[in-house]
Amino acid sequence: MSVMTEIPAKKVESAIKGDKPLNVVAYCRVSTDKEDQKSSLKAQKEFFELYFSENKNWNNLGIFKDEGISGTSLKNRNEFNRMIQIAKSPSHPIDYIITKEVSRFSRNIKDTLSIVQELREINVFVYFITNEIDTAKDDYLSVLSAISLNAQQESIATSNRVRFGQELRMKAGVVFGTKNMYGYNIVKDEFGKQHFEIIEEEAEVVRKVFEWYNEGIGTHRIAKKLEQMGIKSKYKNGWSNTVILRLLKQEKYVGDLCLGKTYTKKDLTHRKYYNNGESKKFYHTDHHPEQAIISRELWDSVQKKLEENSLSEETKKKHNNRYWLSGKVFCGICNERFVRVTKRQKSGSIYVAWDCIRHQHRGTKRIITTDSGEKIEVGCNSKQVNERVLRQAVIDILNQIIIPQKETIIKQVEEYIINTSKNRSNHIEKIDKAAIEEEISELTKMKQKALHYLLKDVITEQEYQTTSKEIEQNIFSLTEKLQKNENALSDELRKKDEIEKYISQINRLFDSFVSGQDHEGYSDYQEELLYKVTKKIIVHPDKILEIYLTAIPFPIYLQYNTTGRGETYSVKFSILKGLSKQ
Repeated sequence: MSVMTEIPAKKVESAIKGDKPLNVVAYCRVSTDKEDQKSSLKAQKEFFELYFSENKNWNNLGIFKDEGISGTSLKNRNEFNRMIQIAKSPSHPIDYIITKEVSRFSRNIKDTLSIVQELREINVFVYFITNEIDTAKDDYLSVLSAISLNAQQESIATSNRVRFGQELRMKAGVVFGTKNMYGYNIVKDEFGKQHFEIIEEEAEVVRKVFEWYNEGIGTHRIAKKLEQMGIKSKYKNGWSNTVILRLLKQEKYVGDLCLGKTYTKKDLTHRKYYNNGESKKFYHTDHHPEQAIISRELWDSVQKKLEENSLSEETKKKHNNRYWLSGKVFCGICNERFVRVTKRQKSGSIYVAWDCIRHQHRGTKRIITTDSGEKIEVGCNSKQVNERVLRQAVIDILNQIIIPQKETIIKQVEEYIINTSKNRSNHIEKIDKAAIEEEISELTKMKQKALHYLLKDVITEQEYQTTSKEIEQNIFSLTEKLQKNENALSDELRKKDEIEKYISQINRLFDSFVSGQDHEGYSDYQEELLYKVTKKIIVHPDKILEIYLTAIPFPIYLQYNTTGRGETYSVKFSILKGLSKQ
């Protein structure tokens, strides 16, 4: 019969307080670059120098220090990251990293435990002096986890206090930041309070931009005008439609102040995001009326026009908008985009058409044999379409369908959205939201209690994992139930919002088109109107156009026929499938 003898694992003893020669580095950090914190950093450095002198067996490899850096993230902690990189290098020159306390090392529990574990695997250990934690010891994990968790929670509480203080200052209308903007310098008074100071030369440009846009000149043309006039821009890439839009939306020019345009998404990352309703904003009307560059009347008029023109903003970002159809015409055969082509005719006039880029580059569809003998398909059988056809198609839809049948179109839009939503809308189940949220809260407390028991060695890690997994599954099921109900409610609200949005767009389109009747012939005004209302056009064989407008959610199919040339050129359309609801 065999005899089993249990051989206990070798206990790892701490070397930090022994006599063995050690290569040691120190790390210290303060979270701001204010003078008092710099004094703290100096005090920490002096502390470590004294500490090294008291341990004669330590080989001092240096003190790594970060100042003005948060401990909740490893991002931008250059000295910390350099220290860890040296510790992980193939030669492993470091035996120990010493730091005053856990919160100086990191306030993020995940980062702390992860880095410590990685270092332990290559026999590099960390000693937290105040907490008396040596990661060389096998029992380090439970104590370090508890202290790290407290440090993280303290950081979150600090972040919340800072955010609360910022909100109070935002409510009071305090001007944040030191970066000057176009038209203003930001200056401090004798009490240290920041104010706006007008730069008159730049302010005059701001006034021109607002006036031009109010007169109907588009953002691209305004940018070109400023460039042609030789007016310098403060912006890196000069004048562009994006820069002009930014100026037109800057509330400070009318004397108002909006605070909270960005927000911090997570407490432990400090990363900022544009605030699209996720956090509070504070809008102060007439915050600095004496330094207003434009009048309230002009501001209101421009904001109204911006709202009307916002229909095409997504397209503006994606495509080159040199022409009203740029980036909007596609091939119904190969799905490639159409490009603008021009040709000077004998009469001296310019023929303008749009052609599939594949057809333009490689001609009609055919099979060719490459030098390697491979047979490939090139070209496209799509045909060019005269720009006059595309322009007239959109104008006829507006003149003969949408404008005279506005109320009918609105009803069709409502029906279309309701019918398409039926296929994807969720059933709204009556649930007790408060009860479910309370249950989730209790389960979360149970999970925290289980972690506490694990850290106190009341339960084993296996027991903790089993309990934790079961609790997480229950939390997931309840959260999913809440989410499904929320999605169903959101879908109903989205459907109503979508209908209201299209009705509003149709009404604005109606008003814009009617006011445009005062403009004779084809003008810049008409081109900008066509640019706004045209979302996409797909050119199919047999002279069929599939036209998408920004004001309606479904396409309109037209088949066209042309006759004559030059002055006798004309185009007629017939509607296919009516207002198709595919």
